Amino acid sequence: MSWAVIFEPASLASAVPSMLDVTAAASRIYSDYYLPFEAYLAAAAIYLAASFCLIGFFKLSEGRLLAYLAPRKH
Repeated sequence: MSWAVIFEPASLASAVPSMLDVTAAASRIYSDYYLPFEAYLAAAAIYLAASFCLIGFFKLSEGRLLAYLAPRKH
């Protein structure tokens, strides 16, 4: 159980710099081509997809790691 607590902050800490790169890329597209809506909507879609992937991953890992706490099925 302590492994799951240690694992979560480590993976989130490694994801933050790449998310900042997405925002920087959107900002660069905005400054080069003056496409603010397209650039930031694409960045928002990437953030949304990444957050759904992380939520799904943690739901699956939580179900597997905490399966021993579930009530028994007869």
